[in-house]
Amino acid sequence: MTVGLLAMNPDLDFRAAEKEFRHVLQSSPNNAAAKSGLCAVTLAQGRLTEAEEACREALSLDPLLTELYGSIIGRIVVGTGRYKEAEEAVSQRT
Repeated sequence: MTVGLLAMNPDLDFRAAEKEFRHVLQSSPNNAAAKSGLCAVTLAQGRLTEAEEACREALSLDPLLTELYGSIIGRIVVGTGRYKEAEEAVSQRT
């Protein structure tokens, strides 16, 4: 987990970070923090469908990850042109 976070900051090595998060998920598939990290790195690489899936999985594992719902998922659905859904995601955050 920590190696993935370190790869993202300050180096912005999203591929290395993704590799680390996927490695964590192999041994711990219900790790919400690793799913959240995977969401961030796939989003940073422009892979919106994968990012949304990882975010929704992280939220299902830990519903208290509210920053994912409003902030990240909201951005993802805007990026895919689903504006009404984005508005709903942001409003549920508060």
